[in-house]
Amino acid sequence: MANNLPLKFFVTSRPEPSVHSRVLVQTDQTRLLFVLHEIESSLVQADIEVYLREELPVDKVSDTQLKQLAELAGNLFIYAATAIRFIRRAGGSIDQKRLRIVLSPAKGSGHQYAEVDRLYTSILADATESSDLDVDEKKQVYVVVWTAVCVREPVTIKTLAAIIGSEPDNIEAALSSLFSVLHVSEATGIVSTLHASFPDFIFDQARSDRFHCNELEINQTIAQHCFGIMDRQLRFNLCGLESSLKYDHEVDGLAARVSEAISPTLSFLSTGLLFWMEALNLKGILSVGINTLLKLKQWLTVDSSTPDLVKSLDDCWLFLTRLAASPVAKSTPHIYISALAFCHHSSSVYKNYWPRTRQLLTLHGSAIEQSQTALLATWNMHSDTLSLAFSSDGSRFAVGFSDGTVSILDAHTGVPVLGPLKEHIGWVRSVALSPDGSLLASCSNDRTVIVRDAYTGARIYDPLQGHENVVMSVFFSPDGRNILSGSLDRTTRMWNSRTGKVIPNSVKHHPHPVNCAAYSPDGKLIACGLASDECPMIVYSASTREPISGGFDAHHSSVESVTFSPDGKSVVTGHASGAICVWSVHDGVLTDGPLKAHKGSITSVRFSPTGDRLVTASNDRSVFGFLGLVFP
Repeated sequence: MANNLPLKFFVTSRPEPSVHSRVLVQTDQTRLLFVLHEIESSLVQADIEVYLREELPVDKVSDTQLKQLAELAGNLFIYAATAIRFIRRAGGSIDQKRLRIVLSPAKGSGHQYAEVDRLYTSILADATESSDLDVDEKKQVYVVVWTAVCVREPVTIKTLAAIIGSEPDNIEAALSSLFSVLHVSEATGIVSTLHASFPDFIFDQARSDRFHCNELEINQTIAQHCFGIMDRQLRFNLCGLESSLKYDHEVDGLAARVSEAISPTLSFLSTGLLFWMEALNLKGILSVGINTLLKLKQWLTVDSSTPDLVKSLDDCWLFLTRLAASPVAKSTPHIYISALAFCHHSSSVYKNYWPRTRQLLTLHGSAIEQSQTALLATWNMHSDTLSLAFSSDGSRFAVGFSDGTVSILDAHTGVPVLGPLKEHIGWVRSVALSPDGSLLASCSNDRTVIVRDAYTGARIYDPLQGHENVVMSVFFSPDGRNILSGSLDRTTRMWNSRTGKVIPNSVKHHPHPVNCAAYSPDGKLIACGLASDECPMIVYSASTREPISGGFDAHHSSVESVTFSPDGKSVVTGHASGAICVWSVHDGVLTDGPLKAHKGSITSVRFSPTGDRLVTASNDRSVFGFLGLVFP
């Protein structure tokens, strides 16, 4: 009868149990459920941004600041509303100090979050202090909240139960009173925090008081359960692959096998070696393992672990990195048949795992001896490669091509993730990614520099103009505030990366056309490669524009690309002759090379952010990867 009434009710609410349960008992014919937190985040943030623009004067709050506020709000308007009440004074003026505090939430503490804190405290008090709960049930609610925050990524209820050491039914019961701070997808059962302000609250004892999460203790508990799950579930040939003669995508029913053999819990815990690598490769997430091992190495370094343990971790990382960059990854059985077989015999991976294999070929000779040296992979590009630059986290790199396009590729697999983007007229001579990875700058024969959003490809402002000849080089300062460009008009210029305006008194004139330019890691020095066989490079102060003493002329060939080593002590140059050289910044002496690596002129040399990988590109359509500064 109710279905026939010409009357409908529109109800909005936080997912409180009293409301949520009433809605769910209705049939699909009588209710339409619209869950805000399951809408694409970018769409919700766009609406929040519109709301912020209406409430805050655009002449007092910049476009960038409005976007930052929208991102901080996540999927909740309540954060935006609370932030507005804090930022906006009576009469509508803006408190700039408070605005800066809100835009730096991790550094804040206490009063400025009073309204959000009171809201969270009320929600958690209601969930944990109900008279209907016994002592154990109250403790379970605390543990569920703390664990969901500490895992730092969405996980299923079953996974949450496994890493807590409880039953899924118990976890569901605890979650029923936490829907205002933890989102539980009705369709997938995935649990996640609603937005970033809640973890900030939970981890700050001054703000959360009795609800404070001791992250160290919770992470220790999670780690113990993780190792237990890995010990029980990881095994050789997880999915029963019958042959190494097929690529994984050619195996019938592989998706079903992966789903059955690799539980959601095990997928989440894919962080530990060869059996673990099977799980990573079958799930298509080898990059997760690479990044995890890097983080583990950083932790072990701080923890002053033994050299043997750190070396073992380095060997594991190198083995996994080589696998990800190789076609071997297309067929999981070849982790053992090919990757392990070609592993250098001095590697701890080979020493630990090869004795466990049976009836596999044992390889000897130069191929094995050279397997420990630098070259990781060779990826063919669609056009001549003129420039390359890594993102700050090492996960992506940008490439500029001779056909006027720019692309961003996955650093582990070489697969394009953005582009090709076409706007330049002529060759793209150089590309650069900002330190935070948000901006992509490129320059071209058309005498312009173009700055884009590195995730969408959208142009930030009009092309930068001012150079009177081909712009050969573009480079961000370490703090991301400035963009350095070098041109065949024999000048280098600095631009404000936010506005696109030339920085006053930043234009420096050089004796020869500028092929390339780069900042030192501390931003104090600039290296310029010149189109000259007599004096191919100059290093000068970024503040005074005065050259520093030194030679930098041992290799008489025009410098086409230049970069500083991460420690700032060396400069690496790529030459028109195809050679690579390493120079001492202190005195300009050639310390390594020249190495004749490419058949054609080298167009780009760059280090990965971790400093352990040097990548070179050439107009011979090849990209080489080297480990370290000492060439084979």
